[in-house]
Amino acid sequence: MASALQSGIVAALEARLQTLWVDAAGDPRTPIRWPGVAFTPPNAGPWIEPTTVFGNGIEATKNGRNLVVGVLTVNLFDRPGIGAGPLYTLADLLRDVFNRVDLPNLTLRVPSGPRLVAEDPFLQLALTVPFEADELV
Repeated sequence: MASALQSGIVAALEARLQTLWVDAAGDPRTPIRWPGVAFTPPNAGPWIEPTTVFGNGIEATKNGRNLVVGVLTVNLFDRPGIGAGPLYTLADLLRDVFNRVDLPNLTLRVPSGPRLVAEDPFLQLALTVPFEADELV
């Protein structure tokens, strides 16, 4: 049952990003490097990479309710040499996509960051979003 719940959580997070990570014309704001999918970074311009990590489950009640917790990390990348300003702007938009959102059986908490992760070979910022879901066993 846990793997079905985890797959559902990942699918919900990816669907939200896919749906809301668009500009006014409906085009993706940046390319998205999805886990497990071949990707070549663009020659110019930023891209993002979402990753979902599950934490230790918590026994919420003795009668069969567990709390499943985790963190969505969205890494933002760009070529070095242009400054981090554009990535910080994109990170603000990502915060809006995930900040304190209630989805069916999934609660997203307050995002943290972005924080600078690397500058070589790509400029990289990371935004993290904790989440939790109920699991009935």
